[in-house]
Amino acid sequence: MKYTNRFTRSLLATAVAVALPGAAMAQLEEVVVTATKRAESVQDIPMSVQAISGERLEAMAITELGDLATTIPNFSIGDGVTTNLITMRGMGSGEDRSFEQSVSMFVDGIYMPRSRQTRTPFFDADRVEILRGPQAVLFGLNSTAGAISIHSAVNNPGDEFEARITGEYESEYEGGKGTLVVGGSPMDSLGLRLAVESGESGDGYIDNDFLGDQGDTESTLVRLSAVWEPTDKLAVTTKYNYADYELHGQMAEVTNGAGSAVDNGDGKLNWKNSGIGELLPLLAPISQHDLTKPGSEQEVGNFSLNVDYALGEHTLTGLFGYSDYDYSLSTDL
Repeated sequence: MKYTNRFTRSLLATAVAVALPGAAMAQLEEVVVTATKRAESVQDIPMSVQAISGERLEAMAITELGDLATTIPNFSIGDGVTTNLITMRGMGSGEDRSFEQSVSMFVDGIYMPRSRQTRTPFFDADRVEILRGPQAVLFGLNSTAGAISIHSAVNNPGDEFEARITGEYESEYEGGKGTLVVGGSPMDSLGLRLAVESGESGDGYIDNDFLGDQGDTESTLVRLSAVWEPTDKLAVTTKYNYADYELHGQMAEVTNGAGSAVDNGDGKLNWKNSGIGELLPLLAPISQHDLTKPGSEQEVGNFSLNVDYALGEHTLTGLFGYSDYDYSLSTDL
């Protein structure tokens, strides 16, 4: 009887082994990335690279790099009081927000050198490529620890019209977000795409004895892209991206030692503080911004122009970009 059980299990295992390769082949999909400045299969690139498609980002509800870092080994982003701490394999630029980052970030090929520029959520992405290790040859001398390359989605000439509206609501803190994506090809040589997202996190998760809940955010993002292919040899892709991000209050506490005396609180790390920023109204005119309470404002405008021209078996590419970044912070320490 025992022999019969072993024989039956062997037949079942053989049947599963025969069936699984076919199922795996049906689901296998080639991942094409541009980590080496040209379109290649991720299996052919001699470097440590991990690519995440836009469909996977949407399925996992990942809207910013802080969320993405939790799914990528050896890559982390910590949101500090005055700057973001970005590390790859334990290497980073530290807490000085004036430094260009050792883990460099590129959005549609345009360099974003400051750590707070990674704080703006990305949306409607085609893919995100994470490259570990020094990338000085292809991405510049500052990419000593690695590079992050974000590519936004576009509609190419000939694509059918599409429209998508999505909404989210978070019941615990009463936050919400809405997204609109419209794209298509109005003519054979032109593809257009518009993506808009607006949301807020709702009530903050830090309790302030004087100012109420703190830590809530508001964000607005707009991206317009166009792909023009007047001939078989020429392709012009242009994108404009605008982002506005606001944080109300501060995500910090003064703890330990003299923390209770300085903060007028209990000096414990318990998501509570008592700072009201008494000096901020006096400092606001000097710093040339209107933040009279703890918080931050961030505004980003990016423009990129990519031109590809086919020369026989080769392609000549020109990439032009402009990035405008403004960040204001008021914090009570």
